[in-house]
Amino acid sequence: MRTGQVKQWVFGGVWAASLAAAFLLGRSAVVGDRELSDSAESTEDSGFSPSGESALVILSDSDSALYPEGPIPVLDQRVVQGSDVVLQTATTTLLAKQKGSHTVESVENGLVDSDTLSAQSVVLVPTHWEQTAARRRQLEKKGIYPLSVLRSLLENPGTFDNKMVGALNGLLQEEMPAAAKLLDEMDWNYQTERVLQRVLQQWTGFSPHDAIAYAASLDGLRMKDSAMRTIMNAWVDDDPNRAVAYADGLEPGHLRNSLLEKVAGEWGKDQPEDAWNWFSTSMRTDDSLPASRIKSLFKSLAYKDSGAALGHASSISNADYRKTAMQTVIDGMMDQGKQVEVASLYRSTTSSTDRDLIARSVADSWERYQPRLAAEWTSVIADKTVRNQAVSSLVSEWSRDHPAEAAEWVMKLDDPDVVKRELSRVTKNWATHDLIDATEWLTGLPASPKTDPAVESLARSVLLKDPEMAMELAEGISVEKRRHQAIVRLGRQLAETDATQAWSYLLKSSLPPERLASAQKSIFRVPTP
Repeated sequence: MRTGQVKQWVFGGVWAASLAAAFLLGRSAVVGDRELSDSAESTEDSGFSPSGESALVILSDSDSALYPEGPIPVLDQRVVQGSDVVLQTATTTLLAKQKGSHTVESVENGLVDSDTLSAQSVVLVPTHWEQTAARRRQLEKKGIYPLSVLRSLLENPGTFDNKMVGALNGLLQEEMPAAAKLLDEMDWNYQTERVLQRVLQQWTGFSPHDAIAYAASLDGLRMKDSAMRTIMNAWVDDDPNRAVAYADGLEPGHLRNSLLEKVAGEWGKDQPEDAWNWFSTSMRTDDSLPASRIKSLFKSLAYKDSGAALGHASSISNADYRKTAMQTVIDGMMDQGKQVEVASLYRSTTSSTDRDLIARSVADSWERYQPRLAAEWTSVIADKTVRNQAVSSLVSEWSRDHPAEAAEWVMKLDDPDVVKRELSRVTKNWATHDLIDATEWLTGLPASPKTDPAVESLARSVLLKDPEMAMELAEGISVEKRRHQAIVRLGRQLAETDATQAWSYLLKSSLPPERLASAQKSIFRVPTP
């Protein structure tokens, strides 16, 4: 019943497609920012060429079949986002979503059975040239010319606003050299950096290599780096394979690493499987991939599909790469509020290393807002080094908000060396905000080797404010050798600002005569005052 109309769409070009779609769906097709009716005037005024390079037809589930029964020729296909599939026909590209029981296997032998496709809406996404032409027509109707806007920004920096920067999206390809010349005349500041970014985004849509050549001519390493990141970000959105190929071909160094990190993150958002396949190949040929690139990719993969990202991460054979990837995915799952899934994953994981990694990620995620829960997860970490790192991170956060709670928890830890180290950390943070409470709590504990490092830390913190209190605290250190060492260190520190006062406190201290004489010689280098 719709055979003639659909044949005109598939074999007659993009414009017939838009009009046929509008008719079939009982409404106008939307092109760019304009509504397209079936009048010739509207078609001509749209600014798009009927022979445009490409168009994307998005098909979503609906009761109304858009195609008649019968196969549609397919030139190419690739799976995206699970069950969706991109189909390249002779004149257009179709994104066919799964319908009912049909899956991507419906595409076989270069044909797609049309009864697997249906549509609720049809959207034409024009090329960059076409988008610019349409935008340019709209701007010129309002008397706005992008090059004049750029010149105005140069001559009148005070006129800078977002609308003027947005108008630069109407720059045509042939205007780019003139735009670059104007940019070269601008003083470098925050505003001109934004203008440069917008111009480079526009230029990349026309010719990435020309945009790169201009970026390479810029002065200043940071300026070049920022420009290249802008270009790669725009390029990977439009053509990730060529963007990756370019970045991969650069000489090893900061620029290459920086661009590939950017590419990994952006590509992972839009085409996760393609990005993963590229990364897999990179792993086989490069055993020194930067952790930042791995994190950038897996952060994007986890955002799109944490299950698939976790599967990819667990399949990595390189231990360091695997750890970084797994950590990034778990962190991403925690950020997305998937605590239940992470806990379930922990229980089902048999690898002790992976269990520790998961527990550490959970503890890190909760340490700021739920420190008691973080403490529970920290306690299940088997590896001593990993556990101690988690404890230090937790105590640093916990002691900033609730130092008394953090201190009580630290005192219950089994490892005396950890107790010494972390109690000093708590005391230092606590004293910064409330010296009196920190001092009262610490001096209220029985003197012991566990508390000695914290007492000494507190004494050093208060020395310049209250030397007498500092010396009293040092005298309370339980281990004699450590007590004497602490007193001498405090005397040396105080002598830098008041030698007479320092010597007075040392004379009143519990230092034995021989230790006092040694301190006198090492600190003051003169006979006794």
